[in-house]
Amino acid sequence: MNREGLPAKKIRFSLSTKIIIIVMVSILSSMTLLGFLTYADSKVEIVTGLKDSLRKIVTTAALFIDGNAHNAITSTKSTPYLNTQAILHAVKTANDLEAPLYTLKKSGARNELECVVTSEPITLLGAKYKIAKEMRIAFRDGVATSTDIYKTRNGVWISAFAPIRDNADNVVALLKAQRHAGHIQKAFHERLIWIVLFCTIAFIIGSMLCVFLIQQITNGIKRLNDFAVALKAGDYDAQIEVYSNDEIGGLASTLDNMRVSLKDNIIKLKEMWLKEKRAHLESILTLSKAIEIRDPYTSGHIERVTQYSLLLAKKMNLSIEILEELKYGCMLHDLGKLGININILEKPVALTAEEREKVELHTIYGAEIIKGIKFLKMAREIALHHHERYDGKGYPFGLKGNKIPLSARIVSLADAFDAMVTDRPYRKSISEDKAFSVIKSEAGKQFDPELCYIFMELKGDIIKIKNQNNAK
Repeated sequence: MNREGLPAKKIRFSLSTKIIIIVMVSILSSMTLLGFLTYADSKVEIVTGLKDSLRKIVTTAALFIDGNAHNAITSTKSTPYLNTQAILHAVKTANDLEAPLYTLKKSGARNELECVVTSEPITLLGAKYKIAKEMRIAFRDGVATSTDIYKTRNGVWISAFAPIRDNADNVVALLKAQRHAGHIQKAFHERLIWIVLFCTIAFIIGSMLCVFLIQQITNGIKRLNDFAVALKAGDYDAQIEVYSNDEIGGLASTLDNMRVSLKDNIIKLKEMWLKEKRAHLESILTLSKAIEIRDPYTSGHIERVTQYSLLLAKKMNLSIEILEELKYGCMLHDLGKLGININILEKPVALTAEEREKVELHTIYGAEIIKGIKFLKMAREIALHHHERYDGKGYPFGLKGNKIPLSARIVSLADAFDAMVTDRPYRKSISEDKAFSVIKSEAGKQFDPELCYIFMELKGDIIKIKNQNNAK
């Protein structure tokens, strides 16, 4: 809402604007990422090279220091001290290092090292240093280590440490060297400026080009869209006003050819669909009639089960398409009984276990008969599963709950109700009230509880259908 209390208008962007924004953001993101990766890679490469170089210096220098003599140093005047200092000074001078080199050994404190020898004529013997992570690793693993770039009050540095060993190859001290890294950071900053400048220029040029090209493309796409809208509305005489020789023009030509083909094919498809529909309906009626002729009881049963099921499905607000498929399924749900001996179906007493197994096969037979007919897919589900129970104790597969197709759950309920309120060769019917009572008690057991609840709500309409079809 705006200040006047009116609904705020949403900002709408044209396709070209959206594409331009996306492309420009993509270019900017790509350039930024490319610049960042270039900067990061160069930084890592330079720093890694500097660290490797410094580690090699201290590793080589440490090899010239006698660990046993180093352990014997007690004074800056002693021969071991002076010899070690000479080595350190030579290494510093040869490698043009800005800071003194010095050796460190463990002190009495757990987290401290103390200075022993330096490369310069200054006395640091006994000075304490806190053990850094890199120092600890060098002592523990006996390998040279190095730090990342760090700042002190004296500038920006990188340090490296190498183990000094005695004759028994034990690490008795560390050699530390430092190199000034201020010039590296300056080089980083200069390189970053050049990268940003390059990315900015590339972004500006790329954006200008993309605006021009995208407008050319979107104008053609707009015309194609207008054509597609006309086709959607059923105007198969619409024309495309695109005359370029590029991909858009090629697509326009292809779409126009498609329009002509669509116009012809739609006419043919309508004719074929009507012909196929009539054939399908005739097939259903023929199969349904075959069931009625073989078992007169089934005739009225099929009609009532169909009406019960459709009434239940309509109450559930299922689509017209589903209602039509459900109708076919109801008409064919007992189709498999064509494969059962009529003497078993009309037997006036209870069936034996063997006979019951044969009757139960009618679900398999029915599904096989209509297998592969696309528009009878739901009918096949119903024929196969309408004797499954919600609690999983039904047949043929013992499916449970919602694993049973909804269509089969609907027909199962309608089929069972009609079976209870009509006479069978082996028993008399029960009253409608008794049948509804059984359905209520079997909710969640034999039947879907939600369907039972809806079925109970439709009691009056169900009884009316039953009476109109003369169920006895």
